[in-house]
This record gives sequence, structure tokens and C-alpha cells, in this order.
Amino acid sequence: MDVTTDALIAHSAMVSAEVLATSWQQGTVSNATALDDELGLKVLIIKA
Repeated sequence: MDVTTDALIAHSAMVSAEVLATSWQQGTVSNATALDDELGLKVLIIKA
């Protein structure tokens, strides 16, 4: 797995505590709702 996948898995409990249903997709994020510069993550969280 790459760094992005590892980070998402590591933070999945935190994310799932805020969101009832989660679905992970890796790809380009143009309008991120959260950024982590240290890990180089751009995350887009949308309601299901």
C-alpha cells in the first residue's frame, strides 16, 4: 500500500465517527474538504 492508503486506513476510525457510511476512492481531488500537508493528503468528504 502507498502512503495515502495507509493514512486513510489509520484515520478511518476518526472519519467513521463523523460519517455514518464511508467509501474510499483514490484519485485526483480538485476541491478538498481537508488537507494534510505533512502526509501530502487531499481529502474530499461528501454525504452519501
